[in-house]
Amino acid sequence: MLPPRQDSVKCRLLQLRSHWALEARTKADVVRRAGKIGVSVATLYNWLRAYEESDVLSSLLRRGRADKGKTRLASEVERLIETHLEKRYLSGQRLSKRKFATEVQDACRASGQDRKNS
Repeated sequence: MLPPRQDSVKCRLLQLRSHWALEARTKADVVRRAGKIGVSVATLYNWLRAYEESDVLSSLLRRGRADKGKTRLASEVERLIETHLEKRYLSGQRLSKRKFATEVQDACRASGQDRKNS
């Protein structure tokens, strides 16, 4: 049995094989095939392009996100969320997620942190 990562690459490779034979594949061909294998048309086009450009099986590996584990929030907003999380959400009488989000938004507005981070 292959490790899950290699298995997914082999699966992608098998899904693409039928398209390599089509020199002049149409969008309808790609749409039909994408629907058949359960991926978006854009995903199938990305797989095809990646493999055709490199002709290397590893081009079909899933790439990790560059921003994984990084926050896009200002540190002050992170602190506000953390404070409200501890005091209001993780307390004995838990707020609903909607009420919690509203309270955090209100706290951000009150502290002048209501604008999007640039």
